[in-house]
Amino acid sequence: MSASHPVDVLYYDITPTDLNTIEDLLARTGAEYGHPEAPEFLLDAPRLAAGLPGELTRFLRTFRLTESSAAVVVRGLPVDDAGIGPTPLHWSKQADPATTRREEFFFALVASVLGEPFGWSTLQGGRLVHNVIPIPGEECQQSGHGSSDLLEWHTEDGFHPNRCDYLGLIGLRNHGEVPTTYASVATLDLPEDYLQVLAEPRFLIRPDTEHLRNARADDAGSPSTVQRIGTAPVPTAVLFGGVDRPYLRIDPYFMSSVPGDGYAADALELVTKQLEANLEDIGRARRGGPLHRQLPRRTRPSTVPGRLRRHRPVAEEARAQPRPAQLARPARQCRLARVVLTTPPGGFSAQRG
Repeated sequence: MSASHPVDVLYYDITPTDLNTIEDLLARTGAEYGHPEAPEFLLDAPRLAAGLPGELTRFLRTFRLTESSAAVVVRGLPVDDAGIGPTPLHWSKQADPATTRREEFFFALVASVLGEPFGWSTLQGGRLVHNVIPIPGEECQQSGHGSSDLLEWHTEDGFHPNRCDYLGLIGLRNHGEVPTTYASVATLDLPEDYLQVLAEPRFLIRPDTEHLRNARADDAGSPSTVQRIGTAPVPTAVLFGGVDRPYLRIDPYFMSSVPGDGYAADALELVTKQLEANLEDIGRARRGGPLHRQLPRRTRPSTVPGRLRRHRPVAEEARAQPRPAQLARPARQCRLARVVLTTPPGGFSAQRG
């Protein structure tokens, strides 16, 4: 691994000229659209994103079309720490949501270059942009709301067949400079027989507690997809796609091999250990300004207790946004989350989101 950059990550630093272009675009966008989740904005976002700096757009499209790295980081958008207001004690109780509209519009425009933002009905009420913050009473949860336990790394919503192609994170506050860690499939060094096992449907992934807690049956009383997977997960592979550079689908905390398949259990244990050993701070090569991250399916992000982390999203239990009716292949989907870390009044320790 590089002494200055994590393995398989590309960085884009916003220049002063870029920033002028971005601020002008955000001012015009904010004046025309009231909210980054407004249907009118979401329909127009790909067109509006053409107003982003050309080099930034080219950087993002190269990432999308060539998969030139496992993750990208865009750095250098200034954030007014006082201006965005205090960290709320709950994701739904931001004192003044307008204080972060600028950052949310930027986030959504960048994401629209990569795919169609979407949200889950089982996570934060189907919102497209999640608040990743510590919530009192949920300190030990394996979700974006915990703060005292390590949030274990995983593929975002790996249990679901319609999970996102990209997970986007934007850092708004991280006074403690806590790392957001990730590992790339490029760091794996597995025996050929284990690679074969991991590419076969011999593993079970279950929804996390947050999804299950908010899952509801339909009007006819039939279980939702999340509920069905929670009760009877369908065997799946850990590795899929190209043999030379596969994608990952893994969530060790909520995952196991098919009962009785000891060889698959050994393979899962080894790939988990290798990914754990190769976790790196994606923000290590920091140059100031918040980080905006896009993590595709070849990575697995994590977090450190009491600090910053990323958040999740995605799928059919949610509200998919409008997308072109005719495409050569399905439109890619992108999950968005804001990371806001600090210690709120009363000394509640902050962790990821």
